[in-house]
Amino acid sequence: MATDAIKAEALGTAPGELEQGQRFEGLGFTWCKIGSIALIAVFPKPALLLASVLAIYYYTRALMLGINRSCCILRHPLLIIAFWAVIFAVTLGSVVWPVTSAQLRSRDASRTAASSTR
Repeated sequence: MATDAIKAEALGTAPGELEQGQRFEGLGFTWCKIGSIALIAVFPKPALLLASVLAIYYYTRALMLGINRSCCILRHPLLIIAFWAVIFAVTLGSVVWPVTSAQLRSRDASRTAASSTR
């Protein structure tokens, strides 16, 4: 307990904030593991989107509360946040792109059909 107070003082945070940061890091690590399993098992995209958002959220909270080391293989919360942000962007793109391109194709097809009937 005394070491937590010393660590908190060295980081410039209150001892309660450091403990809260450690809790958020633990939650972030949990969602990081779930997201990793989703990547490996190729779970449905919504599960991967949810896991990446929650991992980003909890690691951001932990980082803001002074946690600068994680149990995750990437170790630093900022690297973990960046990794999951890329995963989120790629997954969201893979969900949005087919929908958007299908809408564009159908709009182009309707324009072509309308111009050929004139």
